[in-house]
Amino acid sequence: MKIFYRALFIFPVVFLCQYSANAQVNIGTVRFAEIVTEMPEYKTVESQVESAQKVYQDTIQRYQANLEQEMTTFRQQQGVYPPEKKVEEEQRINQLYQRALEYQNAHLGPGGTIAQYTQTLLQPLEKQVINAIRTVAQQKRLAIVFNEQGALYVDQSVDITLDVQLYLKNAR
Repeated sequence: MKIFYRALFIFPVVFLCQYSANAQVNIGTVRFAEIVTEMPEYKTVESQVESAQKVYQDTIQRYQANLEQEMTTFRQQQGVYPPEKKVEEEQRINQLYQRALEYQNAHLGPGGTIAQYTQTLLQPLEKQVINAIRTVAQQKRLAIVFNEQGALYVDQSVDITLDVQLYLKNAR
């Protein structure tokens, strides 16, 4: 009985291994970031992000200038301050510094306003690229398309980046 169950288990496994060895899955790769950054619309997105970023950077520079002025004034007058006033001024300056840091992180940090704005502007471009990849993959009968960014090695014969770029160029 034990032999029967082993045979019952081994037969399908051998059959599946043989079948999957004969089946061939066509795979392609793509350099997604390169495709997006070389689109003409990307330059528009880039300039919009840069102008928005400049507004926040200017505000941060004003924060820094104000903080430097406060520090200079404090250093010049700390000798005449009573100890309580000195501690109070140090805390006030530290709060100004913390506010500047919070502002910078909220707007220019990884999850900040500029990062969200950039993602919002890039989303339509990324959708176009994904649709183009899908179309090219279907034309080339590829079952899977990977982004090259995470791969350790990619043979250029499976790279469809140029095909996707050409498709996007012709679609305009």
